[in-house]
Amino acid sequence: MNSKQRSLLLLFLLILSSVCIILIKLILKEIPEVFEIGHELGEIFYDLSLAYIAAYLFYQIVVASPKRRDLKNIYSAVKWMSFDIVYRGSSIINPRSSLPGPYYTPSVNDKLTEQDFITFCEKNKMTDNYTVYWTNELFDFITYASHFKGTQEKVLNKIEDTFQFHSHLETEHIKILNDIKSCPFMTLGSHYINDLELGKDRPNLMHMEYVLYDFYQETMKLHRYMKKFNV
Repeated sequence: MNSKQRSLLLLFLLILSSVCIILIKLILKEIPEVFEIGHELGEIFYDLSLAYIAAYLFYQIVVASPKRRDLKNIYSAVKWMSFDIVYRGSSIINPRSSLPGPYYTPSVNDKLTEQDFITFCEKNKMTDNYTVYWTNELFDFITYASHFKGTQEKVLNKIEDTFQFHSHLETEHIKILNDIKSCPFMTLGSHYINDLELGKDRPNLMHMEYVLYDFYQETMKLHRYMKKFNV
């Protein structure tokens, strides 16, 4: 049961308790007992309902409200770490052919299909150039092998940074991050990326199509999850 389902359950019980109190103290008050211990049972339900309402209000004031405030503060920082992970997945087969302009803003492409990955892998090899690295002192090409390896390292680092807030993260968020961390691209994909001898005789990246597409799908799950948080 996630936090939203738990909140709905608690709210339902609050409404149910309020209805019980109204029925017992207002509507059924003047009605004769249907069976011998009807009044006593009514008092028990009344006391339980009253106790639940008091407990619910205490929980909202002392626990839930501060937790929502803390969660908002935490996720205002965590969302940028998650965005970086999502962006890495989004750009895994959408490389820039040149350096970004001075006003370039990274964006997420959540419209890629499996066919996009198949087409990409058919047309590209591990040793093809992804983009260029250009500074005042250095000009060098970045291959797809380097791009994939760099993506793995950056995603793993961002996940580890996010897990510093582990005790404050929602269970669903932790599960999504662990799924990304253990997906084939982050594990099995390393065999091809770190050892180019495994792929040197391959004409293209078709052996990577599944792991790349799976990695993209896992990061898009994180993208959809983080869109819930208005922080």
